[in-house]
Amino acid sequence: MEKGLSYKFRWFSLVMTLMIVCYHVAPHILNIFLGHHSNSIMFDGCVTNFYQTFGEYALSYFFATSAYLFFKGKGTYGEKIKKRINTLLLPYMVWNFIYILFFMVFDKSYIWDVRRIILGFTIYPFDGPLWYIPCLVFFFLVSRFFLKQIEKINTKIFYSLLIVLILIAALFHRLVLNNTLSIIFCDYVERLVRFIPAFLFGAFNSRTSKPLIDNHIICLICFLITLFLSILLGDSACTVVLLYFSMFFLFYTIPYDKVSEYKDSLYINTFVIYAMHDAIVRILLSMIYRLYSYGYTLDLNVAVAYISPIIATCVVAVACVPFSVLINKENHLRYLLTGGR
Repeated sequence: MEKGLSYKFRWFSLVMTLMIVCYHVAPHILNIFLGHHSNSIMFDGCVTNFYQTFGEYALSYFFATSAYLFFKGKGTYGEKIKKRINTLLLPYMVWNFIYILFFMVFDKSYIWDVRRIILGFTIYPFDGPLWYIPCLVFFFLVSRFFLKQIEKINTKIFYSLLIVLILIAALFHRLVLNNTLSIIFCDYVERLVRFIPAFLFGAFNSRTSKPLIDNHIICLICFLITLFLSILLGDSACTVVLLYFSMFFLFYTIPYDKVSEYKDSLYINTFVIYAMHDAIVRILLSMIYRLYSYGYTLDLNVAVAYISPIIATCVVAVACVPFSVLINKENHLRYLLTGGR
């Protein structure tokens, strides 16, 4: 892979990881700090929608880049699958075991049974944010069957089919949210359907010599427009579609030769932040709620309250730094907890 492209993906992965953290912490933090402010309900809703777009947006990017790197990488299909077992499934199992210990210590009310334990190590992880890993592994396993078909498809036909799949994913997403569908593991199936277009987008672009849109300025403008519209519309089927297009435009926005190199420790920290942030967010919220129960309140200025999720995200990221340094020094620990990243 081109060196500049590798750096681009590394930087973007760090940014997208922080967006996921912000997405998870935002509803709780905004509820705490905006609850007593009497501001415009519409504007408050837009602020909430702004943070809520982070999750859909970042995860679509993760699936697209994972597919791109998988198909772009050297080696046979079997060698690539073996590598993904080491880099994905091994840390997935280890972090789930760590979270079992975490819940035993910090959440005495957690219900344990055989079914929950089995699901916790398969499709419904104890470390909740890692749910994307079994989805990715599934896509990798079945990708062998459609890889050759992707190579044969004309670009225009592929993007036409991709738009159809995006519309289907958006409709399926709304049906699940509205409890219209009732099938076994419905939410897991919804995740598979919702991120198939992103995975196929990354796979197809790994096989093309040049991007569909080679004008970075146009991509940036389209990215900002689609992102703005998705914020205004909130959680709807249209938003899912818009965020997909927004992610596609961002994929082409930044020129590869403008992305500088950064230290390997930052790259390791990306996965550590992702794997650890759920526990740290739980602890952070528990501390805030406890302070409130004792009568201590943080009466923030409304402007500060609006950016409080970003501040909380920075706190979570900084809390992960000591663990990242430790993991970076111990190769065995690094292999177990990050898959050797």
